[in-house]
Amino acid sequence: MKTGDGWLAVWPVAAFFLGGLATQLTSWVNHRRQRAEQAEQTVADERKRREEFELAHLVEFNRLLRELHKVVRDLEAAKLQGASQEELAPFGAAMRSAQQDARGQVGFILSTTVRHCAEDALDYLGVAFKELEAERTPLIRRPIHSSVEKAYRSLSARVRELYEDRELLP
Repeated sequence: MKTGDGWLAVWPVAAFFLGGLATQLTSWVNHRRQRAEQAEQTVADERKRREEFELAHLVEFNRLLRELHKVVRDLEAAKLQGASQEELAPFGAAMRSAQQDARGQVGFILSTTVRHCAEDALDYLGVAFKELEAERTPLIRRPIHSSVEKAYRSLSARVRELYEDRELLP
């Protein structure tokens, strides 16, 4: 037997083990890549659910704020037209209902800035309604108070921001 013949017998065994090791390494790398992709997908899915939740509540709060604002404007218009106390009575119930719905919804606004603007608008509309109801200095065609206008602007801006982010998602 020649001295090089021993090495010729070892090469197939070494190649077999190296092939198995390469297969294991490739499998491990693929597994890590799949886990990273799954983690990214989970984060994207959670972000999408959060945005859908936020969008739904922003739109709903905007609707409720408009409803509340309409009750105040309608009361003001009725007072300006000289409505009787009996005709004004339903406004109180409508206002309480609208306030309750809006206050219940404002907590679901995730953006702190938008939530504070919304709370300020609700406070302003509540005070304005009480002043009108008590016949103190009515709003009489005064433009929308800045806190209400600011709430509308911040709600709209946040909705636009969320939709702009969605266009960037795959």
